Amino acid sequence: GAGVERGPGSSPGLSRLRGGFFHHDQIPDRCALGVRQTFLIPGRVVAIDPAFAPTYDPASLEKISSQVQIINLGVGNPLSAMVKADHIAANIKDARYDTIAGANHFDFLGQCKRLGWFYIWMEGDDPVCSETANRSRAALHEEIAAKVLDFLKPNQM
Repeated sequence: GAGVERGPGSSPGLSRLRGGFFHHDQIPDRCALGVRQTFLIPGRVVAIDPAFAPTYDPASLEKISSQVQIINLGVGNPLSAMVKADHIAANIKDARYDTIAGANHFDFLGQCKRLGWFYIWMEGDDPVCSETANRSRAALHEEIAAKVLDFLKPNQM
């Protein structure tokens, strides 16, 4: 995929990280180091509408030591049971749980251009581009960004 580097001995997981927000040269290649597993433990994690939320193991969640923010897009009935994550946050020590009213699961995606919306509609994948709330996707992005930035400020939590 775009932004993914792969080289000899690279694991797919580390390849994804190399193409993202990490400096390529600071991520060890576990095969080159001769170790079975290398873990990067982030200081803070933001999860927006985590998929298959009912399947998360509470005992496993209790072992998370990073600071975690979980954001659900939508409130109440419109919120799909497959992404409703308040119970995930409840099982992670000091996790922060936020919701964005008037949003749906696809509102984390970028704003669709007119041709993109038409293409998605033709493929039958709507509501990927549809704005289902009385708020624009741009306004929802601003609220999501504000909540995430507030969480990422130093000395939060």
